[in-house]
Amino acid sequence: MSEQFENIIRKKLQEAEPPFDPDAWEKMKKRLDDSDRRRPVLWWWVGGLLLLFTGAGSWWWLANRTQDKIVPVAKEERVIAKDSNNSSSSSQQKVSSKITPLERATQSATENKNEQRSPVKTISQKANEPVPFLGSTKHPAAEKITVNKAPAFDAVDKKMPVDNKVTSVPAQTNPLPVKKDQPVNAIVDSLSKQQTDALKTERKIKKPQRKGFDGGITLGPDFNIASSLKMGRIGMGAGILLRYHINNKWYLSTGAVYTKKIYGATSTDYSTPYPVNFTKIDANCNVLDVPLNVHYTFAEHPRSTWSVMAGASSYFMVKEKYEYYYPNDVKRSREYNNENQHYFSVLNLGVNWEKKTTGRLKWGLQPYVKVPLGGVGQGKVRLYSAGINLQLTMGKKD
Repeated sequence: MSEQFENIIRKKLQEAEPPFDPDAWEKMKKRLDDSDRRRPVLWWWVGGLLLLFTGAGSWWWLANRTQDKIVPVAKEERVIAKDSNNSSSSSQQKVSSKITPLERATQSATENKNEQRSPVKTISQKANEPVPFLGSTKHPAAEKITVNKAPAFDAVDKKMPVDNKVTSVPAQTNPLPVKKDQPVNAIVDSLSKQQTDALKTERKIKKPQRKGFDGGITLGPDFNIASSLKMGRIGMGAGILLRYHINNKWYLSTGAVYTKKIYGATSTDYSTPYPVNFTKIDANCNVLDVPLNVHYTFAEHPRSTWSVMAGASSYFMVKEKYEYYYPNDVKRSREYNNENQHYFSVLNLGVNWEKKTTGRLKWGLQPYVKVPLGGVGQGKVRLYSAGINLQLTMGKKD
């Protein structure tokens, strides 16, 4: 009985639905929305306060560091006595001015020399005005000035060195005479100019000597003609360069240039032990040119150099192709591979102009001529060549 009752109660409770109040649900929804909107506002306030405190602390710290680095400019009072010959009573006048380190060092050097002289008239000194050596432009004892020591300063910027030390300057060999009415500033300017010239002479740095290897590539046309000066043709050449600099004036160069030697020759240009009756020859030869040259730099500018070149080349005939023309329009062809090598058989002469860049790369132009010292090829033809090469080299940065 009790179990049946409990089941009935449980079933009623499961089927029962609580009453729905729309007004209560709207109030609860509004409260939930208000709580969601308030939460981000609190975080914005917290973040803004943190940012404000961080900025104020950084500003205070930087302001204190700046004040610590400020060095107050010392003021110096100088007491200069009036001339006793021009006044009955001796009085003193204080002159206050801002004395730079350069003026203080110069003043101390000159005051030691003027201790034994008679008192001078009172003068006033403005800010940034050079300290006069004599104190008065009309002083009767001001005849000659000799400065033995002065602070070292840069001749261009007029700035003291970092350590603010006073270094010695060579003594002035010819003292400057001071005229009666000569302004003090003119005297100081003339002394400063001589000191500047002396410092320039002492600080002149010797240019370092260029020494070592560099290398690059070369490319250019090559005009060839036989000794009869007939039927000249143009070929091309390209290769690599290697140079060694002995110093700023002299350097050596070598390399390997693969050249297309194209030319025409007559029967008088061609040398052979057999009798010939051909009228002309057309030659097309692939030659490996290995030069050994000496260069002298005769003009050097900040961004370019000029040099002359002399040396000799060895020809290695890689491939030779000849076409022989006989009377009655008969033509025969012959080819030779790696059969002729001619060591130092050509004289090289030329001029080299080279342009410097901001980096390690340089480029230049080299007009040249090649004069035969002997015959080359299968027919021992004396072959003249001329051309202009474009060179790109890379080495140490100047």
